[in-house]
Amino acid sequence: MLFLLLACTPASDSTDLHADPGTDTADTGSSTDSGDSTDTSDSGDTGDTDPPVDGCRATPRGADLDRALVLSFPYTKTGKPASTWEVLTLKADGTLTRPGTSFTMGRAFSGVAAFSPDGTLGVVPQDDGTLGIFTVDDKLVPTVVEASWAGEGGDAFYAGAVVFDPSGERAWIVDGNWEKNGGGLYEVAFACSTGAPTLIGRTIASKLAVALLPDGDHVVLVAAGADGEEGGDAWLLDGWPDAPTVAGKVTLFDYEDAILASGALAGDTLVVGDNSSFSASDNHVAAALVGDTLTSPAGPTVLLDPVAMVASPDGDAVLVSSGFGDSLYVLSVGAGKITKSTKLSASGVALPGSSVVVTRGELAGTALVAENVAVRQVTFDGVGGAADQGATSLGDGYTAIPGAIGVQP
Repeated sequence: MLFLLLACTPASDSTDLHADPGTDTADTGSSTDSGDSTDTSDSGDTGDTDPPVDGCRATPRGADLDRALVLSFPYTKTGKPASTWEVLTLKADGTLTRPGTSFTMGRAFSGVAAFSPDGTLGVVPQDDGTLGIFTVDDKLVPTVVEASWAGEGGDAFYAGAVVFDPSGERAWIVDGNWEKNGGGLYEVAFACSTGAPTLIGRTIASKLAVALLPDGDHVVLVAAGADGEEGGDAWLLDGWPDAPTVAGKVTLFDYEDAILASGALAGDTLVVGDNSSFSASDNHVAAALVGDTLTSPAGPTVLLDPVAMVASPDGDAVLVSSGFGDSLYVLSVGAGKITKSTKLSASGVALPGSSVVVTRGELAGTALVAENVAVRQVTFDGVGGAADQGATSLGDGYTAIPGAIGVQP
């Protein structure tokens, strides 16, 4: 087993990860065109009960069709940076296969590839702040749209996370810079026929943002500041997405040197992780209740290096990757509180990182975690717990270490 030392450094006030875009980029118009929507045939129940959403990439695929599991492999055989990506097949019974479908974009040491609701368009932040953009056809074959894109001019934002709109025609990019250096949420529109991106502009400014979590008509932004305000760790934004304003904020950590690393929204409970390696305090995870505002009814829970987390679709649990702890933790949550923290009973967990979860079909509640030379599956049980389903080996050596991960809805 190959072990790597990961380093986490905080951003500082002088940090400028990209050229300051200044004022918002002008709206270049709608990306929607009259071309093919790329919607594939649906051979199964979508599992959706919500009203249909308009948009060329809004209609889900069959809930139990084979899914594309996309992984980056950020190392060469000698441990140097690589830009290799691969599409694995996730079958309805949870079996993972490797048909050998690889492609090249930018390097991604970690992170999550976001998919449009219909699963045909994928967008992923990369190490240099650019986006890798690709399409996936009904045979799970990828086509690269943009290998390394950061807006017109190439330095409009520094991407850290991506969240799609229900229409699938646009997405928001989380830029984790300080506000004065361009930090905030950037809207991008995508052409229906090709997936080609168009930058619309910065929707709202923010400071050191790490996650954007939709919640009905508003969203929760995990950040140290938003819209010119500071003094919080999470922010409730009303008027989303067209005219967002701060409707509430909450301070989750009672020490100043926390570094926000991860966030998840499980039902009405927001969970946020601090993984500062420079703080005099232990690392923690903390929770807040999401309603008309944000409230924090309980103190934080100690948990080493909560580098990534994903919520159960039942809204009762959160799976946390403890990177330096070589462990996974299951947090039972509800009413804005962490009611129980349990180390997952699983053998061989090593450097767990980014994770995703399936929310539809027979695999609903199945989380997939990128680990050292493996992908682990964990199944939420719907009552605040989860069980290990084992890890699929990706081989040996540097080239088998996965980075970013993404799974079709």
